[in-house]
Amino acid sequence: MTNANMNDALPVNRTFKSTLFIMLFEDKKNLLEHRAEARAMSIFEYDQERHMQQEREAGIEKGRRQGEEQLLRRQVQKNLGRGMQVAEIAELLDESEERIREIIDMCAADEAQEGK
Repeated sequence: MTNANMNDALPVNRTFKSTLFIMLFEDKKNLLEHRAEARAMSIFEYDQERHMQQEREAGIEKGRRQGEEQLLRRQVQKNLGRGMQVAEIAELLDESEERIREIIDMCAADEAQEGK
């Protein structure tokens, strides 16, 4: 190849390389954008699913505790209605006397609120 032919081929070669570089760069840029978007979506969906599961579990636990508290209140009221003393109820329900008194006070406060 002569020097003149090499100079003629040089702009074509540069143009080809530039075009090839731009095409590769654009493809890589698009792939990276889509990969990041897919990753972000995947992470978001996982976090959302995990969050919903945690919310359900927390709700179930809260409901369980409320149910246990309501049952204990009913048992205390029922045994008070039978004429049992605080110490007897505490022993029967395996609770402290202090806890039984708290429940009695809460029940009395609830009844006072309902009476208003």
